[in-house]
Amino acid sequence: MPTIEDAIRAAEAGDLPAARAAAAGLAKAGDPRAMRLLGHLHLDGEPTPNDVGLAGYWFFQAWQAGLDEAERDIVRIREPLETAAGDGASAEARATLGLILTFGHDAPEAAVPFFRAAADQGHPEAERMLALLLTEGRGVPRDEAAARALYQRAADRGDPFAQFNLAGMLDAGAGGPADPDGAIRYLRLAANGGMPDADHRLAELLAARNRDRRDANEAVQRLVRAAQVGPPGATYRIDAADGSWSVLVGDQGRSVAMPGLRAEELVGLPDD
Repeated sequence: MPTIEDAIRAAEAGDLPAARAAAAGLAKAGDPRAMRLLGHLHLDGEPTPNDVGLAGYWFFQAWQAGLDEAERDIVRIREPLETAAGDGASAEARATLGLILTFGHDAPEAAVPFFRAAADQGHPEAERMLALLLTEGRGVPRDEAAARALYQRAADRGDPFAQFNLAGMLDAGAGGPADPDGAIRYLRLAANGGMPDADHRLAELLAARNRDRRDANEAVQRLVRAAQVGPPGATYRIDAADGSWSVLVGDQGRSVAMPGLRAEELVGLPDD
């Protein structure tokens, strides 16, 4: 994988496509310096309103990740960001302003119009964030049914965080009828999309459903995967005795148990 130094060298050499590609991969992996660089790269050349929105988004992500210099970038870009959100009608800029107002200024009531406008344009993160505020009643009256509909829209656009949150509402019957099978379906999408904790919660619901041995084996495999991609040192242990089995992930005390499954029926486990 390219390093941040590779991205900087490409930018200095004027190879902006290579610089953006390298910085984007690193930014999505959580590198705050790459996030800030990606923000600046979106402002190179003749930025469109969406470029301004994306620049603000990555500056904000870098700041949230602990890079103090990015706060100055946010201040410098605030006026063009507001122009892009207004006259430029940029969904990216509107969603970014909503994030800054919600988490940077603790002003969700000011963020709601921006999230709503971007959500009306089909922006999945804005849909998800507006759903979150509606669920919590922050800056807007609490409305679980409206939140569930927004999570559904964002989830169907492929947003893994929305898929995870929608699964929770479907499982609990919040904002509409309970749908355990739907919860499993969206948790599977979220887990496959890299959403933290989705594998473990999916295993719990599969174990609760226990419709057939496919449920059981997928539950075990999901827990093993949760351990493999979890914190350093995370492990798994499988116990089967007295006609039941359980899987414990690391020392987190997180386990799933299902009666009636013999250890020899488990498939797809690592050799060790």
